[in-house]
Amino acid sequence: MSEQQTPGSRMPRMVILESTALFQLGSLFEHVDFADLLEWKKLLKFDTAVSHASWLEFLRQRKTQVLECINKVQQLRSSLEKLGQDPTDLKAIEDRLGVLDKTLASVYEKKLSDLGIRILPLAKCDVERLLQMSIENVPPFERSREKGFRDSLIMFSILEAIKGRPDLNAFVVSEDKLFTKGILAKQSEYGTVVNVVEDIKKVNVHIVGLVDEAVRSLQSKQKQEATKLLLKYRPVIERAVQNIREFSTLEIPNTLFGGTVERILSFEFNDVNSATWKTRTENSATILFSLKCTLTALVGPPFWEFVNRTRYQVGGGSTMLTPTNQDPKETKMEKIVFGVAEFTKKNGDLELVRLRVDQSLPTEDLAQLMTTD
Repeated sequence: MSEQQTPGSRMPRMVILESTALFQLGSLFEHVDFADLLEWKKLLKFDTAVSHASWLEFLRQRKTQVLECINKVQQLRSSLEKLGQDPTDLKAIEDRLGVLDKTLASVYEKKLSDLGIRILPLAKCDVERLLQMSIENVPPFERSREKGFRDSLIMFSILEAIKGRPDLNAFVVSEDKLFTKGILAKQSEYGTVVNVVEDIKKVNVHIVGLVDEAVRSLQSKQKQEATKLLLKYRPVIERAVQNIREFSTLEIPNTLFGGTVERILSFEFNDVNSATWKTRTENSATILFSLKCTLTALVGPPFWEFVNRTRYQVGGGSTMLTPTNQDPKETKMEKIVFGVAEFTKKNGDLELVRLRVDQSLPTEDLAQLMTTD
């Protein structure tokens, strides 16, 4: 983009969520950055969309989730029957899940429509062109595993939707590097402009850099109000964070090259990282938020310390520095977790009625999964 462009011309008029971005929202579409994006959408009136292929992948994930839930309920019913207990109540839940399974597409399309997100039609692709791209490993086709068919359909559907419209200054949210390389290479062919960013937060950062100071000030004030309300319940938040008792290797920050985590000593809440109003009425409110936390662990030396660390003895054998002959060190790491807080007005003030904190959003319990309205 040239330096002569005005802020208005650099403002995205269309934001498209590719598969990876859509999956991160889960079935509840709850994420603090996504809520911020929807607020900007209301203020600035830009378009939001997903491709048809991305949407079908999303529905497939939801269907798998529902079927797994049905299977768990059936197993629990069987266990109750073996214990001589009446499983009637669980049969009713199973029936509700069965209805959700049959109406899945319409249920989630309504959720998407309510958020003002449209589904882009599937592009009419030339099969011969797709074949040639596959043979020549043209991105998003992969050289090693010959994957890329669905990503190509997503790419061409987006390009057709913005063809000849550089004024849209379209932003596509995707973490896929081959997809990014492919769509950027074809923007000139389609006479359009494409900006690809890894996550929704980066779209918000771009918008914040362009909007009027008064608008930024208003949004900042609203976020501060949400943060202030949350911090009234700091002890509740601290307990919720401390209730997170397990982490996988991928969920522990800075450990890929930082050594093996031998023991987690503590996980504590520090401060609210970000907060935004998902809904706000006279009598109730819902806040989506992220929290800065500190994870303290005993971490062994990083792997690279053991590379080329073999010691040879004159007239003897060799010894090698290994993770077992060095003591682990206590290490503190910052980790962001996410959450949802619901409030109801009582005695003239908003009071917390439900708070959920987890390592990533969304966390989906059975009741929410079965909500079809």
